[in-house]
Amino acid sequence: MKGKIVDKVREKIFDELSAEWEKVIEGDHKLPIDELMTESDVEDMIVLDIGAGTGILIESGMRAKAKQWIAMDISSKMLDILSLKFAKLIDKGKLRILHADVHEIPIEDNQIDRVLCHNVFPHFENTDKALSEIHRVLKPDGLFAINHYSGREFINSIHSQSPNQVLNKDMIEEAKVLCEKIKKVGFEILIEIDETEKYRIIAKKKD
Repeated sequence: MKGKIVDKVREKIFDELSAEWEKVIEGDHKLPIDELMTESDVEDMIVLDIGAGTGILIESGMRAKAKQWIAMDISSKMLDILSLKFAKLIDKGKLRILHADVHEIPIEDNQIDRVLCHNVFPHFENTDKALSEIHRVLKPDGLFAINHYSGREFINSIHSQSPNQVLNKDMIEEAKVLCEKIKKVGFEILIEIDETEKYRIIAKKKD
């Protein structure tokens, strides 16, 4: 399924990065992603994986018995790679592919149990709009997670040195600052971690 792409600049950047992406994230496959699945409680849930890339979270999500996984990304080329890797899950109806932009998610209100944003949140150009869209598609009491297995200072340093100038401004805020924005949209904060080697926020949509 294809939605409207608002951020065409970053779409082009990540399309161009897609061919080498598996090499870029090679070490990430050793990260404790199962821990994120446990804290996000994905079992029997419909999960929207925003910024899915080539599918770093999917195997862990299936081990955690997610009901259905929706892999959404702004890059069609990333999703092409993901689709080849996980063709069997697509055939079984366990995995859906969604080429779309977080600023205009083509999903009806109150349809999703869990929204995961792993290594992607700093790339959302309009944070307020992204949060509003995430809140809209989540069911009441649904969970929303922002996750990085690196600290904020390291993430911001990497982005500030990117050869793609538009990514130089893709900074992640202090968790306490971002949590205030998340609460204003209508979430309750359950977990707030802003450490040297981990950045994680998990929030619940209020009724």
